Amino acid sequence: MKKLTAMILACGIMGFGLQEAGAAAQLRLSDGTTTVTIQDEGPGDVAAGIIGQVEYVGPVGPNWYLDVTVGTGDPAIGSPAAPAMDIGTANNSAGAGTLTIDLTQDGFTGGGAANLDVGGVTIGAVTYSAYFDPTNLPFAKTTLLGTVGPLVGGVGGGFSGSAVGVAPQQATPYSITMETTIQHSNGGHTGFDASLIITPPPCNCTLTFNSPTSITNCAGDAIPDVVATQDCGNGPVSVPVTFVGAVTNGSCPKVITRTNSATDNCGGVHTFVQTVTVNCLPDCKITPSVTDAVVGGSNYTASVASAGPGATYLWYILNGSITAGQGTPNITWAAGTDTNSPITIVVTITAATGCQSTCSASVRLTPKPPQICLGHGDTATIGFWHNKNGQALILSAPNQPALGNWLASNFPCMFGNLAGKSNSVVAALFMTDFGVKGQKTYAQVLAGAFACYFTSSNLSGNGAAQYGFNVTPGGTGAKVFNVGSLGTTIGLQNNTSYTVLQILQAANNNCPFNANVFNALNTIFDGINTTGDIN
Repeated sequence: MKKLTAMILACGIMGFGLQEAGAAAQLRLSDGTTTVTIQDEGPGDVAAGIIGQVEYVGPVGPNWYLDVTVGTGDPAIGSPAAPAMDIGTANNSAGAGTLTIDLTQDGFTGGGAANLDVGGVTIGAVTYSAYFDPTNLPFAKTTLLGTVGPLVGGVGGGFSGSAVGVAPQQATPYSITMETTIQHSNGGHTGFDASLIITPPPCNCTLTFNSPTSITNCAGDAIPDVVATQDCGNGPVSVPVTFVGAVTNGSCPKVITRTNSATDNCGGVHTFVQTVTVNCLPDCKITPSVTDAVVGGSNYTASVASAGPGATYLWYILNGSITAGQGTPNITWAAGTDTNSPITIVVTITAATGCQSTCSASVRLTPKPPQICLGHGDTATIGFWHNKNGQALILSAPNQPALGNWLASNFPCMFGNLAGKSNSVVAALFMTDFGVKGQKTYAQVLAGAFACYFTSSNLSGNGAAQYGFNVTPGGTGAKVFNVGSLGTTIGLQNNTSYTVLQILQAANNNCPFNANVFNALNTIFDGINTTGDIN
């Protein structure tokens, strides 16, 4: 049995922290005619300064005098999540009558088992009930949590009783009202302590991290935040996730190990480790073969570094066209015709990892220089190179084996065996080619190559001028000749003018010659050598 003396002593020593706004305890005493209402820290509160405790000393009507009545709630005892309330009273009546003492408080949130307990002494009977109001109104008696009594005094007037109910759990605050009723059939004394304790159920929350334990992305991509939910019996709800730290290893790929944590509503701390693999972007820097291209020029190239096995390369060109190599790290391209716009080369590289880069490069477009047609003094017939003057010019070529090396490096299929050879070997080769029976195609082609070399002052100086050749920096190789209807036979276009060097390159590209190419080259180079003959 709870002792009234213990209750009275407790009344004087309870003092706790600040109470939440809007959650004040109130005490109401009524004999059916006279009602006294006291709010915590309000007028008439003898326990002013002890927040959460309301105390009244004095009469209620003409019949009842309360030596002390104390109502105690949050924050003096309990908390919003774990409600606890208590009424302690010691009073006397002058005669028969009924006294009702109510204690109410709002702002509770925790639900669970509601334990009602009352004990004391009385000359009459005591009834104790507790109520729940979901709308959080003071003194509202919407839902009965439990009732004890009426209890009558036994030997010495003592009594006690208890009851158990359930306070619902809800998301919004609610109020609780304790009601105690004292009935006297004559004058006398009643003193008791009534308590209410709501015990929340054991906390049981399941926390789940809803992010993958491993992520693979590309450099520059945003790494998504880790997210988590908890289910504490009412379905999953989001909970904050705190970033704890990260460790980074490697560079390509870079592996980031991230640690995160989240705390559930039961106070449990959960840790989540996530591995993020960050793959490098492929290097897409474009290296074009030229910084300036001529209108309609072709056989230009552009390249990027290899992005490794499984990579793809998608090229496109503005003011130009790709002629070969689409889908590879190296392309061949031709210039467009709009001199008001630069040529823009663009490539998108997708590595096997799926990471993608796009780069561009610009090439200036310049008008095509005027074509200079082949004329007298630019070449010589094969007879010239066979006679003593032509042989003397070959043998006197400066810086030998410069002539043999030039022929070998520019036309490796036809003349690759002349690398490092002396002028005399070169001259002897021509004599051999000239001496064959029938069409002297090889001699014709070699004569065209000699004309390009000896008419270029950049290659052989000015020695050929004394024999009547036109010597310029670019020489005969830069001058054009129309290949007529034989162009397609050697891989060029029909009825189109090409530089002599371009025609020599076409000859080398067809080496070794089949019968059609052999005959076409003989005709074309005979025309070149005859058209530009120094005679």
